[in-house]
Amino acid sequence: MRLFNAIGRFFSNILTKLGLRAEAAADAQFTKDATSKAMAFDLYGEDLEKDFTALADAITQAEIAVQTKRDARDSSKTSKKDAEKALTGALSAYEVAQASFTAARTDEDRAHWQAQMDEAQKDGTQFQADITRLAAQFVELKAEVEGHEEKLEELMGQLEEIQKEMANLPAEKAQAIADHIANSKLLEAYERAMGMRKTANRRPIDAVKEDNKAMATKTKVVGKIAGVDADKKRAKYVSQGEKEEAGTDFQKMLAARAAQRTQSTGDAPVTEKPAASDERPKI
Repeated sequence: MRLFNAIGRFFSNILTKLGLRAEAAADAQFTKDATSKAMAFDLYGEDLEKDFTALADAITQAEIAVQTKRDARDSSKTSKKDAEKALTGALSAYEVAQASFTAARTDEDRAHWQAQMDEAQKDGTQFQADITRLAAQFVELKAEVEGHEEKLEELMGQLEEIQKEMANLPAEKAQAIADHIANSKLLEAYERAMGMRKTANRRPIDAVKEDNKAMATKTKVVGKIAGVDADKKRAKYVSQGEKEEAGTDFQKMLAARAAQRTQSTGDAPVTEKPAASDERPKI
């Protein structure tokens, strides 16, 4: 027996899983695009209308049944009041017959009033039983009506919830479609941007940047070399100028010494003789 139960549970689990997979596959059909999602709302709206109609019919039938109970409750209450009045009348009739029986002087009169007392007592006893039965019936019907009315209120609440959901369904449908369109367009834009970044050819730009870097480096090197040559030329010219300034200073010193001697001796200053010319005088 345990083996058969285990086998039964095994196949039951398989069927349950297959059912869930089928439901998941069916639900996935409504998530492909905006039209599919709109169809999902339409189908759900149709189901809501069916549920609303079925529940409304059930509430109507229940209301009819409860109303029958209400009528029975009210009728038992009225009947109980009538039985109470009848009991009061039976008691009065018994008291009258009893008084007449006591005052009767003949056996015939006493027999008559005895019969009246017996009838009033019999009817009064029946009225008392009716009152007891009707009182219990009223309590029972009252409790049933209150319980049914409470259930009816819950059902009416469910009916109102379905009605509200039906009223809000078009707005939810529109919002869902708008969200789908917005999200799909945004996702499409992201994917397109990512694809453009991946497929765009940046190699020419990279080549230009690398060439600019190479040219900048070359310019720095050439500038350094040109600066070295200029420094060498400048140093050469400075050295030559220093030599010429030194020669000039020496000649100035010689001239100053000669002038001092002239002032002290009165002799004319000795000047350098001009160099002999190789040219012969013309005849």
